[in-house]
Amino acid sequence: MTAEGTNPHGLEERIAAAVADGSLARRERDVARFFVERAEDVPFMSASQIAKATGVGAATVVRTAQALGYSGLPEVKREAQNALYARVRPTHRLARSLEGLGSAPAAILDRLLDFQIGILSQARESLSSAEFGRAVELLRTADRVAVLGYGTQRFQAELLTHSLRIGGHSSFAIVGRGVAVAEELMELRRGDALVALAYEKAQPEVRVALDHAGTLRVPRVLVTDTLALALKNQYEVVLSARRGDPTGIPTAVLTVAIVEALHMALAAADRASSIEANELLNALRAELH
Repeated sequence: MTAEGTNPHGLEERIAAAVADGSLARRERDVARFFVERAEDVPFMSASQIAKATGVGAATVVRTAQALGYSGLPEVKREAQNALYARVRPTHRLARSLEGLGSAPAAILDRLLDFQIGILSQARESLSSAEFGRAVELLRTADRVAVLGYGTQRFQAELLTHSLRIGGHSSFAIVGRGVAVAEELMELRRGDALVALAYEKAQPEVRVALDHAGTLRVPRVLVTDTLALALKNQYEVVLSARRGDPTGIPTAVLTVAIVEALHMALAAADRASSIEANELLNALRAELH
């Protein structure tokens, strides 16, 4: 067995070797086949869900992972996820997303709306209402809310920051890349809360921000699709849901929905202050006309 993240052989290679030498029992072979055939789904499934899909017990799923030389199912899930992203280039993801859309604008709109509705429906299953409630409470009781977002998540981070401000909550965005993020992280202080929007890969900016916030004892809320395991112990609350097929272009609709839900839940938690802040904002805007 090798340490996490240092596997010298890929998942498919390990399974082929195990089948060849007969080291897997029949039910374990069924699970191993599932790992390969449903590689795009495995990172999002629990042991019990995989067990149900393959007709075995959850213990068999864990035993299969260990028989393949992994420390357990979480390591299998990480490798399946990393392998999937590694072999799909951005141009291929775009091509995959365009497959079947056709060229008629009305048909594209209709299919994309169906896709977005499907993503939001799936989120009902994976997003925990209890975790969402915890996230709202952490943000509600914070002196300020810092929102981390890099790349395409920068726009959602700035949207949440703006929404919190007009609701009367002190908030600032952390959107720098590379060394530029260091200056923004210096703004964090005890009493704040951090919302980190992070997807697909745990970039250095995310890891450093979460670690620094942890050192300051700043509560951390992670909004992600596949990084809940990779960033384990680096957050207090995780809001995890898929944004679509990992081989296609992800949608921003889910992140925007979560951002808007956080904004509205915080406003509902202190209606009087939110209304007062909004009235002040409108008054200031009126004076500028």
